[in-house]
Amino acid sequence: MVFILLALFALALRIVPILGGNFPFMFDGAKDSLVMLEMYLQHKPALVGPTTSISGLFYGPAWYYIALPFNILGGFHPLASVVGVLFLSLITLYVFYRYVGRFSAFLYAVSISVIASQQTAWTPYMTSFCTLPVFLLLKKLKSGKYANTWVLMGIAFFSSLMFHFEVAFAIVFLPLVIVLLFLSKMKMQLKQFVLMCVAFFITLAPSAMFELRHDFLQTRAVMNFVTRYREQSAIIQPNSDGPARIVEVARYFYDNIHLSTLPLANMALSVASVLLVLFFLYKNRKVYEYRVLLLILAGTFLLYLDLPIKPYYLVALTPLWIYLFSKAVESVIPKYKPHIVIAFLILSVGSMYGSWQNYRSLAQTDRILLAPKLKAIETAYAMSDGKPFSSYQFVPEIYDYTYQLLYLTENLKGKPLPTEFSYAPGEITYIPQKHVPANTQKPEFIILIVEKFDHKQFFDPWWDRVAKHLTILETVKINDAITVYKTKQVAK
Repeated sequence: MVFILLALFALALRIVPILGGNFPFMFDGAKDSLVMLEMYLQHKPALVGPTTSISGLFYGPAWYYIALPFNILGGFHPLASVVGVLFLSLITLYVFYRYVGRFSAFLYAVSISVIASQQTAWTPYMTSFCTLPVFLLLKKLKSGKYANTWVLMGIAFFSSLMFHFEVAFAIVFLPLVIVLLFLSKMKMQLKQFVLMCVAFFITLAPSAMFELRHDFLQTRAVMNFVTRYREQSAIIQPNSDGPARIVEVARYFYDNIHLSTLPLANMALSVASVLLVLFFLYKNRKVYEYRVLLLILAGTFLLYLDLPIKPYYLVALTPLWIYLFSKAVESVIPKYKPHIVIAFLILSVGSMYGSWQNYRSLAQTDRILLAPKLKAIETAYAMSDGKPFSSYQFVPEIYDYTYQLLYLTENLKGKPLPTEFSYAPGEITYIPQKHVPANTQKPEFIILIVEKFDHKQFFDPWWDRVAKHLTILETVKINDAITVYKTKQVAK
């Protein structure tokens, strides 16, 4: 009953702010959903996932297979993938509750940074679902004793899944896991080693098939990155030099803790929690499980001093920070645990209200949420008066995957597709997942959905190309950042 109540509270903190479609829905999530829609309708299994920052290298496709059942049940509505994320979050909550403790589970339920990462379905955020299982399995290894085969296979399996969610973190995490396996001094049979390799490589089988079909494209991309490391890494994310780099990476680690939405309160709480954790680690430096955590955190920090890093890579470490903080409180200041629970209850409810207000505000002023995009699609259909129409969408990312998916999901519900829908007339090659029959109907109207541009030099050529020979009949402002135009071809 305690777990059920905690799970319901955790869901409320995550769901209430995004009610009404007020959650981020952008380029990456929409493209993932288009791939899953193709997998379902065309019976075409995906062999790779989204593209990485390295040209020619892809994530693995695991997220597609995890989220596909939720999307089928949810009619490929963008919320379906978020429901998949919430399902995984409840599993992780249970793992905390069952194998760590109630207090750590509570902290996971109310963590502001965790909640923010689970209100969307962005693939890199899924790394946080892998680090906790790997750590809990690593700490089961005993020096001088034979390891449990299932434990070893679990470590290999979840470490492999990292390559499906965030390759840039996986290439840091995997070497640390290998080092920890050696440092554990556990015994391993040859059969166990083979099964461990099988568990690791089985998730990478689709990528291997892709390599064979595409002349080892990813292998060549990795080799190009390695041989031209300095040049290529600077393209992904330029590093600061010398001591400034240490400060830069330390700031990313600090920002990942994020305990309050109020700047001063966040600084005070974060600094206090870091000092508490460091004191606790020093006191328990000879305890195996804390040496494991220290090596993961310190090793990640040291490796990223040279490797390119982006702040969202460190979302993977959040469950480990929560584990450490919960153990530190219970060991160093146990009498203050009830006070901390009350404080975080108040902070989490306040944060939920603040997020709800913020998302409602963004729905009126910005273009990043689903709700205004859905309203733009509904407006397009209403403007057409049931007659054939074409629709062209300008988005700052150029490729309008968001609107492509929304039109296709409306079609699944029975609405007719526009005669053409793209970011510009005749542009179809950027969406190989579309698979819609050619429409020979002549459109009565042309709808333009225009999102607020960041750079005028990109918008002006698009407008000149798409709207030059159109007469605007009606204009509807969806919010401050999205406008829908009903237009008609100028008679020649």
